[in-house]
Amino acid sequence: MAVHTSTDIGGQNYRFAVPWTAAAAVFIMRGRRLGTVGAAPGEVFMSLLDDFDFDTLSAPVVAVDSDDFREGMRQLAAGVTIVTTSIGDQRIGLTATAVCSLSAEPPMLLACVNREAGAHDPALQSRVFCVNVLGAQHLDLATQFASSDRAHERFTTGEWGTLETGAPVLMDSLASFDCLLGQTLRAETHTVLTGRVQAVRTDPAQEPLLYSRGAFGTFAA
Repeated sequence: MAVHTSTDIGGQNYRFAVPWTAAAAVFIMRGRRLGTVGAAPGEVFMSLLDDFDFDTLSAPVVAVDSDDFREGMRQLAAGVTIVTTSIGDQRIGLTATAVCSLSAEPPMLLACVNREAGAHDPALQSRVFCVNVLGAQHLDLATQFASSDRAHERFTTGEWGTLETGAPVLMDSLASFDCLLGQTLRAETHTVLTGRVQAVRTDPAQEPLLYSRGAFGTFAA
């Protein structure tokens, strides 16, 4: 037996058959159903909106070793950013790689921030943040914002300014996305911040700084 789920991509409606398992059954029964326009009688639609508690599964969730997971993720090359915010005269920031585009209309992005990071609570309180995409010349700056031992050095180097929200903007970055904080999602140890972009500045002539296998680098010539 298969369960059908439906989604809209680019204005076209797509339906997918999903093998019926005990886990899928629990997921569907706990989720709110989407509208059933176009559904045949008896079809069940899987919710794309609800949170899901894995502890409620009748079958156990596989416990993947965290070291294996980290080693796998180390193989993923990512761009490097500094996510910043400010409260009054206080400027706070951290180095982040878990950043991506969310939508173009309206322009939105998301950034995943550890809840123990110093910039986490201030970003939620100020409701503004800026994602600054680093170039190859920003290697030392990336290290400053990534190291708790060098926290006192943050904002002492680099050309910093502001755009619309007042969050710190690195004025010689590849790109800076100045955002109002929208929805947030608590996800285990992190919070996913969604940002409604208020201003963008770019300098595409630079080479991007990358992070992979535990080290910073650039594209090979």
